[in-house]
Amino acid sequence: MTRGILIFAFSNEKIDYLEQADWVADRVNTYLDLPVTIITDTKSINGREFKHNLILSDAISGGQRNFKHLEEGNIGTWYNSNRFQSYNLSPYDETVVIDSDYVVNSDQLLRVFESKHDVLCHRDVYDITGRNGFAPYYTFGKHKFPHYWATVLFFRKSKQAEEMFQLMTMVKDNYRHYSNLYKSRENPMRNDFVVSISLGILYGHKLDAIPTIPWAMPSAYDDVDLEQLDDTKFKISYLKTINGVKKPHKSIISGSDFHFINKFALDKVIHA
Repeated sequence: MTRGILIFAFSNEKIDYLEQADWVADRVNTYLDLPVTIITDTKSINGREFKHNLILSDAISGGQRNFKHLEEGNIGTWYNSNRFQSYNLSPYDETVVIDSDYVVNSDQLLRVFESKHDVLCHRDVYDITGRNGFAPYYTFGKHKFPHYWATVLFFRKSKQAEEMFQLMTMVKDNYRHYSNLYKSRENPMRNDFVVSISLGILYGHKLDAIPTIPWAMPSAYDDVDLEQLDDTKFKISYLKTINGVKKPHKSIISGSDFHFINKFALDKVIHA
């Protein structure tokens, strides 16, 4: 039974996703002792050499997005629509797909391989700044459908997992229809929404029957800055409102994985 990590990394005008994925892959090797396969394209490689296994695929755009919502001039193409290919492209029997901004900082992800379920992702997240910034993402669309996170997606090669990725392909190919049906934004395309809708269909819309990764995913929004202090210790900086006044705060993350959305701050850590 082979196990490994899969990362999709298609660079754009603003962010070198492949470089970030390579950095995360090194951490996977260190803390999980698992192989990593990165799905990318020749444009992202740009003549460079990487030690991790690379599989080439055509980048599929999910639309334009602002990669730092509090600042202008950070709009670029979001090549985020290849996730449906995971089942066919993964060389492993059991796979954990992670985003290139998921900082592996412990061996916690190994626990998902112990699950009896063939497909798992996160339902719950928590804000590592304590500001509860992810509360609006508990549901999506006007119908308040449960929001599942595609940031970490475990699957085991099986009939159920294959069906899950077939559903994801169908939802992606008919995203306008499903956006209208669930009354959610059509642009840009969100993998979270594709996964959420597909899981609902897979489990016959019995939402309380959908299994999930049994812990909340630590996350930081894109207004948080990052500094690496040592191998497992990071400092985060952010503004926190107290009595109506925004004041600078700092916290330490140590020995815990975290989803860090500010790609520009992550890039500074990689090049420090």
